Amino acid sequence: MKTLLFDDNSDDCLRITHELTQVDPDMSIVQVMDLRAFQEILDEGDFQLAITEFKLNWGNGLSVLIAIKNRFPDCPVIFFTGSGSEVIAVEAMKLGVDDYIPKTSEGFAHLGSAVEEVIEKTEQDRSTKLFSGLRLGNYEDAPIGLYRLSPDGVILEANNSLVRLLDYPSRDSILNTSLADHLTRPGDRAAWLDALQRGEELDNFEAQMKKHAGGLIWVSISAAAVSDGQGSVMYYEGTLKDVTKQVEETHSLHKLTERLGVLREIDQAILGTNSAEEIAKAALRRIQPLIPCERGSVAVFELDGTQATVFATYGMDKSPFGTGALILPESFGDIEKLRRGEVIYHNDLVEINNPPAWVESLKTQGIRSYLKVPLLSKGRLIGSLNLEALEPDIFNDEHMEYAQDIAGSLAIAIWQAKLTEQVHLLAITDELTGLYNRRQFFELGRREFDRAMRYNRPLSAIMLDLDHFKQINDTHGHAIGDQVLRVVARRCKKEVRDIDILGRYGGEEFAILLPETHLDFGQVVAERLRKQMSNFPIITDRQTLQATVSLGVAQASSQTSSIEALLEQADAAMYHAKQSGRDRVAVFQSQPG
Repeated sequence: MKTLLFDDNSDDCLRITHELTQVDPDMSIVQVMDLRAFQEILDEGDFQLAITEFKLNWGNGLSVLIAIKNRFPDCPVIFFTGSGSEVIAVEAMKLGVDDYIPKTSEGFAHLGSAVEEVIEKTEQDRSTKLFSGLRLGNYEDAPIGLYRLSPDGVILEANNSLVRLLDYPSRDSILNTSLADHLTRPGDRAAWLDALQRGEELDNFEAQMKKHAGGLIWVSISAAAVSDGQGSVMYYEGTLKDVTKQVEETHSLHKLTERLGVLREIDQAILGTNSAEEIAKAALRRIQPLIPCERGSVAVFELDGTQATVFATYGMDKSPFGTGALILPESFGDIEKLRRGEVIYHNDLVEINNPPAWVESLKTQGIRSYLKVPLLSKGRLIGSLNLEALEPDIFNDEHMEYAQDIAGSLAIAIWQAKLTEQVHLLAITDELTGLYNRRQFFELGRREFDRAMRYNRPLSAIMLDLDHFKQINDTHGHAIGDQVLRVVARRCKKEVRDIDILGRYGGEEFAILLPETHLDFGQVVAERLRKQMSNFPIITDRQTLQATVSLGVAQASSQTSSIEALLEQADAAMYHAKQSGRDRVAVFQSQPG
């Protein structure tokens, strides 16, 4: 006898196992630890008793009770719980639990006898029910299908319920047919015929059957052999019950549990990441097994809503909208629909007449099915989850529900991450220019200086100062002066590399660190920056201004004690450039001049 045990407490499991083996030393006890294992055992159906705690890490005892009773109504289920309540007990009784035992010292002592009583009662009920209709003369009025089969499975007798269940026009038409021919799955058919050949009793054998006139149903079949005095099987008698509704309910429960489990996994993955990009990647990785599509992406708007950036993709190596691509709002399709929280879905892009440019682009890439789900946070559109398939009619209602659930979690997490990133960015950048502020510049600069000294790598610094900036402020006002500073910052960013460190040092002074750069190349970079300012006037709201800069360059050496010392050298060279007439580059010497 196999017993399923649903309990997450290992000590309690040992005590329960001890009590059960006192009842039946040959009892096989299987502890069910998670939903997947439970589903596999349900599909196998090879157990005779279930004992469950109410609270489980992956579900609860009521869901276990429902799943078992829906599939195997005659299988006894005992609640043995320390986490239940009177309300839970009443609900369990309504759902058909065979016994409810509190997990106390008295409960443990009583468990063995309770199991014996439940098993005995179940066997009595099963024996009474199985063929009572045949033997008590209620053959025609039985609410389930009743039959008598030959030893090789041919129907010899059948009541009207069985005729109706299998959709035969008359009782005569069902006689002399094989019940096995109605089984749709080869594995079920083989198991059924093997049981008949061995003369075994079948109890609640669940299988899918095709009706005589077409259509499918799920059934629960029971059969027992009737033997002669020498033990040879004369015929089988049994029952056949339509359990389609129960199977569908169990399937729906399983799908819901699976769906919630996947969403919990996605939420956990999202919580384990810090950036909006990583959140998007984590979600996409878990979408692929759930929703059939060849390509997917997550696009997120900037906080000002002017454009969106593709944060994560899969299967889009040849698409113009790969990771990092910028998307303008007009390329989002019907953006007003998205703002209203509506899903944009096309089951076949080929059938769209006069398609917009973005649809034409997808069609040229072979995309047929398209699903775009809005990412909404507090009613604000912050982006979209985009799924694409090469075949038409791929996405169904279930896929859309999955995508919307995932998009809901994704939107909240991404928006929170972007706000956090924005707060962090404000803490490390200069509000006016968007460059690193002095504090962050020095923090990054010290790391780079230490690396250069440790590995004996070249490191150069540039100090840049706007010439006659006070005169610009005094003549044109501070608002124009701010515009000039922003232009200088933009031009500096354009001329330096991604690995270079650029910051606003203070006032009209900027500092640049050039890793892996010798003094001569640092001088080339400084000269490029000087020409950017000298050769291109600055256009402001009021007028065009000519502005120049003076720059100083220095390279760290083994005698340079710190990042501060290196910047002081570049600063000294910059002041030498100013004293020499401005609008020029000077290189630090031990005594500039």
